[in-house]
Amino acid sequence: MITSPLDDNNLILAGNTRRSIIELSQTMFSNENAEDGVRCEVLERKLTMGEVEEAAHEERLISVFAVGTAYWIQEIGEINTDGRSINIPLGTTPHVVLLRDRMRDIMFGKLSSPWADIVQEE
Repeated sequence: MITSPLDDNNLILAGNTRRSIIELSQTMFSNENAEDGVRCEVLERKLTMGEVEEAAHEERLISVFAVGTAYWIQEIGEINTDGRSINIPLGTTPHVVLLRDRMRDIMFGKLSSPWADIVQEE
């Protein structure tokens, strides 16, 4: 899993969901903790569209997703760049669903987390 680092231009926002997804991915998909037999190294580095196109052409591009506020995580099926389309298979890896489910469980208090305080209803 590769994500772009934060930069001085603020192109990539330093949001809570981004940070949470990176931290959860490092925990859930590391060699020691891989859930559901899914292992994935998490890298934060610059990634060019040329690299994305090459990975897609070589069938190494397994999944692409975007995150937003309030645990929003969405798979991306196509990227258009410079008049070219990069098609990305959808639903080929469980990572997005596992992350979305974990974030939802934290948000709604099913799992405890240092990121959230659970308030009991009276």
